[in-house]
Amino acid sequence: MELSHQKSELANDMSTLELPLRLAFMSGHVQAGLALYKLGEMEMAAPHLLHPISEMHKAERVGLQELGLDVVSFVAVSAALEARRASFEIEPLLNLADSNLQMLADRAGGDPLKIIMFLLELIIQEYSIAVNDGKITDVGEYQDAFGFHLVALMHAKHLPATIRSGAEKSLSNLGDLWMDGPKPVDNPSSPELMVASINSIKDLLDQ
Repeated sequence: MELSHQKSELANDMSTLELPLRLAFMSGHVQAGLALYKLGEMEMAAPHLLHPISEMHKAERVGLQELGLDVVSFVAVSAALEARRASFEIEPLLNLADSNLQMLADRAGGDPLKIIMFLLELIIQEYSIAVNDGKITDVGEYQDAFGFHLVALMHAKHLPATIRSGAEKSLSNLGDLWMDGPKPVDNPSSPELMVASINSIKDLLDQ
């Protein structure tokens, strides 16, 4: 499948991808996990929240620890989730991990327009893998796409004033295509609708 091949190529090139884009990619997974956790879906949240310390994804971390990635916070999250600790114990750890990624984004810098365009392409790739024949066939990719949408929305506040408001509104509306946020649904929006919506946002950003 072509999209799977593109995803594989992205994974292989992760260590050479410029740091702000790699950080946005990693942050998308974490934001998906945070959104799921807030919805009470701890089991589905865990794989996304552990992404920054996963051995499988270590290429994403190249240069990020030197920039200040707080691996200890994510290890603490991992241990707390595995031990099924109470939410009042887990939430402060999640807040620390989230704040750390926000700080990294400020330090990493990068062109917000380029980062958003990168994330929009990722959403198309992930969503097109996730939804087939009117059904969600890959829940993880469906949730990742939602996380990338959240990160794109965060970066929109750094866009030039001339396009910021329109971009924020369009990206916020894009989130409505996930009927219940990152939670799986029986009748998801079609990939065609997702692509068309994203293309209209790209047109807005290209002005």
